Amino acid sequence: MSQNIRERIRRLLALSESSNVHEASAAAAKAQELMSKHRIDQAELAEQAGEVDEPLLDEDLQVFGARMVTWRACLASAVAEANGCDCYNQVWRGTDGRQCRATSRIIGPVSSVQATRYLLAYLEREIGRLCVVERNAGRSEAAWLNSFRLGASYEIGRRVVAAAKAAMASAAGSGCSLARIDRDAERVAAAMTAKTLGAARKPSIGNSTAFLSGVEAGRTVGVASGPALPSGPVAALEES
Repeated sequence: MSQNIRERIRRLLALSESSNVHEASAAAAKAQELMSKHRIDQAELAEQAGEVDEPLLDEDLQVFGARMVTWRACLASAVAEANGCDCYNQVWRGTDGRQCRATSRIIGPVSSVQATRYLLAYLEREIGRLCVVERNAGRSEAAWLNSFRLGASYEIGRRVVAAAKAAMASAAGSGCSLARIDRDAERVAAAMTAKTLGAARKPSIGNSTAFLSGVEAGRTVGVASGPALPSGPVAALEES
C-alpha cells in the first residue's frame, strides 16, 4: 500500500472519530471503500505489469493475555476475510500446562495485512464507543457487555464481508482482472491448510438479549458505502 493511500486512509479514519455521526460514518465507509478499491486496482495493475506476487505474511494480529478475547478474534477473522487474508488462533502453555498467552495470527499478502490492521483498529474502537453508550444506559454487567460486544462484532463483521464481496462482484462485472486476487486466495488457503489447524469453536452467547442489542448497535457503524458523501472535510479527501 503506497504512502499516499495510507495517508488518505489514516485521515479518513481520524475523521471517523468526529462527534458528527453522519460525517464519522461517511468517513469510515469511504476508508473501507478506498481499501477495497485500492486492493482491486493494484492487483490488476500488478498482473498486467507481470510483477511477482507479494510475499505472504504470517504474524500476530492481536495479542491477548491468558484467555482469548472471543469478540475481538471473531471481528479480526471477518476483517481479514474481507481483505483477502485468513486468521488462526495460537496459544502457549506454561510448564504447568496452563494456558499463559493467546494470539490471533493473520496470513495474507503484505498490503492486505496492512489494510486489515487499519480497518480492525477503527472497528475495535467503534465497539468500545458502543459499550460506553451501553454503560451510560445502565448496562455495566460484564456478562451483558461481553455478549453485547459479540453481537456487535458479528454484525459488523458480516457487513464488512458483504461489502467486500459486493466490491469484488462489481469489479468483475466491469471487466477488471481478478486473477491475482484469486491466486492470492489460493496461496492463503494453502498456507492455512499446511498448518493442519483444528476446527474453531463456535462462540457461546451468554445473554441472547445483549447479543441482539449488540447486533442492532453494530448496524449503526459505518462500514459499507452509502449515499453520496457530504460536503466538507470528508468530501475534500475525494480524489480529483
